[in-house]
Amino acid sequence: IRVGNVETKALLDTGAANNLIQRSIAEKIDIPTCETRQIAIKGLGSKVIKTLGSIRVEVSLFKNKQSDTEFAILDDKEIQFPVMLGRKFCKANKLMIDLCRRKISKTNEDGSITNIFLKDKNEVNRI
Repeated sequence: IRVGNVETKALLDTGAANNLIQRSIAEKIDIPTCETRQIAIKGLGSKVIKTLGSIRVEVSLFKNKQSDTEFAILDDKEIQFPVMLGRKFCKANKLMIDLCRRKISKTNEDGSITNIFLKDKNEVNRI
């Protein structure tokens, strides 16, 4: 996946409401951070994490540019993957995840479908 000018690994997390990005990745992108847009994120358990701000940046997936995407910035130690794409991203970009067939499909603007077939369970982290 490419976020701004940075190519990195990402996790598609349909259970996550927000798109998240590690601070180290956000700092590599040549876009100013909106520090006034801070939110508290609650995950499994009772831990609440305050974000460091947010950025809005273009994301390229399947070698196609997607619309600008807003990311909440977190300290690197707070999230395991450099980028986490939540259900809003999946919905806005018309992504379908088929775990049984190990396939991610994207419906393009012209109605055509782009498919990525994953070879193993961990490959979804490398889109």
